[in-house]
Amino acid sequence: MQGVYNIHEVGVTSGTSVVTLVEIELPAAHTWEVIRAYIENETSEVSEQWTASFVRKSADGTNVTTPTGSALDPASPAHGLTLRGMATAVGTISETLMRRGFNVLNGFEWVATPEERIIIPATGTFGLHLPVAPPSSITISCGVIIQRLG
Repeated sequence: MQGVYNIHEVGVTSGTSVVTLVEIELPAAHTWEVIRAYIENETSEVSEQWTASFVRKSADGTNVTTPTGSALDPASPAHGLTLRGMATAVGTISETLMRRGFNVLNGFEWVATPEERIIIPATGTFGLHLPVAPPSSITISCGVIIQRLG
């Protein structure tokens, strides 16, 4: 399907601070829908409880990395998004939409049901965020799959 993108980080260090893993800032032209999000453990063999949240932001974080934005259909147009990653200078969170605990050994996987789809309005900023500092630093991959609506 055209207009579906995986905004992702591969093999990054989680650190031990509160961090926005992936931050997506939209241009004025389109509204987007979040259809999936994930955090995958790559190195830890220790059972730890982490928390992930989805947030709307009114002030940008400071990026340490730049996530990759991959179109799932190569015929999709350029996404035109501003992408930031691993922001420990988080910016301003205006709203927490969801917050879920997970065990790092299993990872975090969220797939939207029709009743709970998250819409990112034009000029909005959305983040996959760790609101609690991880107890230890590990290597993770993470991402948000989004779809352009118009």
